[in-house]
Amino acid sequence: MLTVKLEEADYVAATALHLRSSRRFAVAFWLVMLGLAVVAIWLWFFGRGLFSDGQLAGLIGGSIGGVLGGVLASLGVRSLYVPWKAKRVFRQQRSLQLPFELSWTDEGLFSRNEQGSYNTLWSDFVRWKENDRLFLLYVSDVMFHILPKRVFPNAEALSSFRELLRSRILT
Repeated sequence: MLTVKLEEADYVAATALHLRSSRRFAVAFWLVMLGLAVVAIWLWFFGRGLFSDGQLAGLIGGSIGGVLGGVLASLGVRSLYVPWKAKRVFRQQRSLQLPFELSWTDEGLFSRNEQGSYNTLWSDFVRWKENDRLFLLYVSDVMFHILPKRVFPNAEALSSFRELLRSRILT
């Protein structure tokens, strides 16, 4: 059994991990950015006979602006807005701040705090993620349990839990 008390930084890290793009999304995003850059380069070298100078400047500027805007918007949302919003949600939602006890069996994960208890069968989890700070155990695309790695008593217990997740939650 583990005793867990989430900290604001845990919730911020969990939100960032949750929103971390899949490899497919990241590849698609960068392919679109590369495509816009290729369009700008193509227009620069081959567009002079097809467009007036004003049109050409607008198309090249729009392509470059699309690349820069996409990158800057992505960075701004992830580095400024998401942490601010996660901190705000953590402060608002008291249930996130309550300590809870967590245990597991061959059947599932059991959680209990002063407000009640919750049992989730392993088969109810759809996937899990981890980073250097925590585990996220998903019951849907948008709902997950947060388990900070710092609550494990040692590296062996942490490794054992990871192996349990690998064997029980098929992703």
